Amino acid sequence: MMTWRDQGLVIALRPHSENSAIVEVLTQAHGRHAGVVRGATSSKRSAHLQLGNEIAVTWSARLEDHLGSYTIEPIRAHVPPYLNDRMLNAGLAALCAMAHQHLPERLVLDAFYDRTYDLITTPEPQSWPERYVLWELALLEFLGFGLDLSSCAVTGRLDELRYISPRTGCAVSAQGAGAWAPKLFGFPDLLKGTLPTTAEDLKNAFDIMEHFLTREVAHETRSGQLPAARARFVTSALSRKSLAG
Repeated sequence: MMTWRDQGLVIALRPHSENSAIVEVLTQAHGRHAGVVRGATSSKRSAHLQLGNEIAVTWSARLEDHLGSYTIEPIRAHVPPYLNDRMLNAGLAALCAMAHQHLPERLVLDAFYDRTYDLITTPEPQSWPERYVLWELALLEFLGFGLDLSSCAVTGRLDELRYISPRTGCAVSAQGAGAWAPKLFGFPDLLKGTLPTTAEDLKNAFDIMEHFLTREVAHETRSGQLPAARARFVTSALSRKSLAG
């Protein structure tokens, strides 16, 4: 009999038999890991199994490669602030959908878990969309498709970085871009680590992330697309940013 104990964040669940659910938890030491929770539809347990909540889990199975089952204990509910803000709620749904769809199953996440935990546990509407974009940038790097934004790919310059190549994911300076400039992404201040940002800068950053995530990661999924929850969040975040001026 295989068994281990860990803690993590609920990122997905789906019905399984009459009163059970297959619950996916982003754990500290075991990565994205699923297990069956018996009685998951009860009012008490369903409250603990809301997306983003932190739980302790004990997983057991006859063999390591089996689905196995979870027993759960609540640690902390991170959901309430998200339920009171439509944009944040959409953002939490997007993050969970992205993690569920694109993180390899049962792969230890190391520092990426900490980054995800920090984002979920700090529901600040003013900065959450920007921090989410930086989370997607870290996701690309974790999956082996990190962008090279430190220097110009053409000249090697460290300054005047104005563009990002949609083909290579490398930064390009104003001098290095030359006649190719109209075909390149503008380099958002957000991806340089500058906060806060404008609505235009945020939209540009979202578009760049969508381009590389779709090309490098989403093609491996059945739909070949990013989760619809992400598009809903982007729309909500840009609308909020535009209204804020």
